[in-house]
Amino acid sequence: MSEKIELEGISIKVTDITELRELKVYLEGFIDSMNSPPILSLFSKIIIENKGLKNITLNFLKLTYISSTGIGLLTSLLMDCRKRNIDLTLTDVNGKILDVINVLGFGAFFTIENSHD
Repeated sequence: MSEKIELEGISIKVTDITELRELKVYLEGFIDSMNSPPILSLFSKIIIENKGLKNITLNFLKLTYISSTGIGLLTSLLMDCRKRNIDLTLTDVNGKILDVINVLGFGAFFTIENSHD
């Protein structure tokens, strides 16, 4: 059973955890300074409630915009995941968002798959 959470400017669909202890999260909308704090709180809650989680995949296919504050959110999430030995993967990242990640110097920190322009 998956869960869909609606926050200001973004819809977040969280899938069930697989037998391999993987979680997929689908983001639709945008991430900015207004919705970053509740998104980070949501991810922290998910991580705490799911002991033994091995991988979180964030699907950016329908993410239209991310601010520098949003990149900060991703960095905080990545640091939390690393402390808990959880892999974090970004998938289907469009060219504009990938540019923001790279221009801010964070491209080397994230595992990014299936990016497109």
